[in-house]
Amino acid sequence: MESRKMAIEASAGAAIGFKAGALGAFVVAVVSIVAVMVGFTVVPLKPGDEHRDAARRLGAGLLCSFTLGPPFAIKFLEWQPSIIDYWLRMLGPENSIWAYLVAALPFIVVTALAGFWVVAAFMRWFTSRDGKDIAELVRDVKNEVHP
Repeated sequence: MESRKMAIEASAGAAIGFKAGALGAFVVAVVSIVAVMVGFTVVPLKPGDEHRDAARRLGAGLLCSFTLGPPFAIKFLEWQPSIIDYWLRMLGPENSIWAYLVAALPFIVVTALAGFWVVAAFMRWFTSRDGKDIAELVRDVKNEVHP
């Protein structure tokens, strides 16, 4: 009976952890989408091709905010841990995941805004090397990084 109670408590804890993680990912996605939409006002959509341009920017913004935002935030928070301490005091130690999320949001917003240009630069680089195999691409990267 005792082991069954512990198993139920463990699965309930895992479910709560999953729900908090899913909610955190939802918050990050919403913030990324809002950031990209704010970017639409800074750089207007291409006339005559608004839907495709918006879809490209949203996709690139979400991709970059989920792949580049967290590593930038982690590096910055390692460099300036006082920021996370501030948010832990404001939100309480029991909400540490939310403190990290709030501290990381500026990086997620910036990478979402810049996502379209980052993805466009990668695509332009790959398009200019059309027809090359992987060894030639590696050689090009080596030559560009260490000439």
